Amino acid sequence: LGEQLPIAASAGQPGSLFPLLAVPLLVAAAGWALAFLLQTKSGPSLVARSNWAKTLYVFVLNKFYFDEIYSTFIVRPTLRLANWLWQVVDVRGIDGAVVATGRQSVGLARWLWEVVDVRGIDGAVVATGRQSVGLARWLWEAIDIRWVDRNVERIGLAANKTSHKLQEVEPRTLQQHLIVLILWLVIATVFFYWIVL
Repeated sequence: LGEQLPIAASAGQPGSLFPLLAVPLLVAAAGWALAFLLQTKSGPSLVARSNWAKTLYVFVLNKFYFDEIYSTFIVRPTLRLANWLWQVVDVRGIDGAVVATGRQSVGLARWLWEVVDVRGIDGAVVATGRQSVGLARWLWEAIDIRWVDRNVERIGLAANKTSHKLQEVEPRTLQQHLIVLILWLVIATVFFYWIVL
């Protein structure tokens, strides 16, 4: 653990980066010198005389075919993968799930509207309305017309009998009896309407 690698030890010392910087500079200077010699020399060049030099020249001129290799092995497969992901995952998967969920939601809403709302709630409201109308008709026929008419007729007959008896009684007593009778008629009428409503 205490030992250090030679590169790490030399990297910390001054002047240790000189070989690392000198090698690329020497290679570049050699390339410039070679290019100068090839350009200034009269007669056919080395590239024109040798097939392997022509091949090397074309290879270097096309940047080692880096763009073509990069396009063939990186760009095209990435585009194919992106297109596949778009077609299969996005269009068929995600968009298909969203569309299917929307269709199911519309179908569920239609079913709820038809079954629960139209058949259930609306049917219950209509049935309650019919029962209310039937009950109101029965109350009107049974209680209001028959019962109230019979009781009013009884009260009228009773008032008629009492009026005959009251004619025999003296006038002051007759007035008192009429007031009591009217009071009882008002109370009975209010009571009957209170029961009906």
